[in-house]
Amino acid sequence: MKPGDLRRWKYPDQMPSTFLGAEIIMIISVSGPGVSPPSVDLITNGKIHKSWNLDWVHKHSEALNESR
Repeated sequence: MKPGDLRRWKYPDQMPSTFLGAEIIMIISVSGPGVSPPSVDLITNGKIHKSWNLDWVHKHSEALNESR
């Protein structure tokens, strides 16, 4: 994952209510090497969510396929 990536939640109905049902997220920053645990900041529905666990986000989302 890198800043600017668009991703889709695999199970949007299981995401926090603060997401207001949003399925699409944009990665805005990824923690650098040596940071434990690695984390990402993301934006959805115009709101920034900071310091989400990188592995968790990777497991529960997938890259948005722009070719469809």
